Parts: sequence; structure tokens; C-alpha cells
Amino acid sequence: MSSPILPTPGPTAAPARPAAAGATPALSFQAEIDAAVSPNPFPASPPPEVLDQIAAAGRVHQQLHSDERALHFSREDGSGRVTIELRDRAGHTLRRLSAAEALDIAAGRAPE
Repeated sequence: MSSPILPTPGPTAAPARPAAAGATPALSFQAEIDAAVSPNPFPASPPPEVLDQIAAAGRVHQQLHSDERALHFSREDGSGRVTIELRDRAGHTLRRLSAAEALDIAAGRAPE
């Protein structure tokens, strides 16, 4: 009895990958493994532009606080729509804002 499947000519090797300059192949492979399974794949701190945006948001919050104002975001139960209100320090609604108005305030424009 013969089989229609022919044996392979022998083991095949994966194409060799160039090693990093100055590194032995075993070390570069180990570095790749370490990078792939690193328990903390995130950078130690946010990028500088994110830190700048956080600082800008803090300045806007501080200005609103000094004006005894705050933005309040809530979600309506029935529709799930987000409502945005400008409130005074006591929590009283001064007026309802559109999303565009809230973004303008967040960008630094003083509320009217």
C-alpha cells in the first residue's frame, strides 16, 4: 500500500532576521520577548501635549471657580441625551448650554 503524500525534504528554517547593531541574536530575541510580555506597556507619563491640555483644563476650571460658576453635565434617563448647565456656587442653574457653548467655555471663553 502506498500513500499519495510525499515526505518533506527535511526541516525548513525560518528566514534569519538581522540582529540589532552590537547585539547578539539571543539578546535581541530576548529583548523582543521582554517587550512583548512587558507587564506595563504604557509610558511612565502622558505625552507633553496631553499634560499641556490638562493644565489648560485646570486653568479654565480655576477661572470658573473664581467666578463662582461650574459646568454640570448630566444624562437624561429616558433619552440618554447629555445636558450641560452653567451653575452658580450654590448649584442653581443659571442657564442651559449647547455642546458648542460648553466646548467654547472649556477652550477658555468666558461664559455669558
